[in-house]
Amino acid sequence: MTDLQQTYYRQVKNPNPVFTPREGAGTLKFCEKLMEKAVGFTSRFDFAIHVAHARSKGLRRRMPPVLRRRAIDALLQGLCFHYDPLANRVQCSITTLAIECGLATESAAGKL
Repeated sequence: MTDLQQTYYRQVKNPNPVFTPREGAGTLKFCEKLMEKAVGFTSRFDFAIHVAHARSKGLRRRMPPVLRRRAIDALLQGLCFHYDPLANRVQCSITTLAIECGLATESAAGKL
């Protein structure tokens, strides 16, 4: 990313969050396929239809901002990675997920 872009995005600490699983962590083939399908979800027509439907019901007023959509994409990748289809739940805490997506930082003492 260029220095020019970094000067404009001071609203968040990480304008380009990316999900990176911890070293040695693996997932199921099913979850890998889910992750492939979820790439760029917020920039596709499906998401625009979901937002339009929410607008028609009065739940939203407009499309989420670009930075928030990038965070949603990163979190969706993390959710798909940690999803357990047998238990039908995500086997990860919100804090761990935020750290793996680059939306939160952890200090050397282990605090956020």
